[in-house]
Amino acid sequence: TWVFTKDKEETGNVYVKYVTEDGEVLEKESTVKKDAPVGEAYTTEQKTFDGYEFVRMDENSAPANGTVQKGDQHVTYVYKKKEVTP
Repeated sequence: TWVFTKDKEETGNVYVKYVTEDGEVLEKESTVKKDAPVGEAYTTEQKTFDGYEFVRMDENSAPANGTVQKGDQHVTYVYKKKEVTP
């Protein structure tokens, strides 16, 4: 008797969050892809928040747009408070 089983496909998760330079959360982490096949494309977006401007991606951030890798990937956008001009 032969039994054929499908190999479990490798999957990964992608999460995105928006924070300030001092770690304040502007928008809590949300799921972009859950249990997606490795190699599947994902995209995230740079958002706007009143009183803040985007400055950079976090040094440990996954790319803003890319492909799913095995395990968890975290995309982190970093913002700073806008200077108020009198």
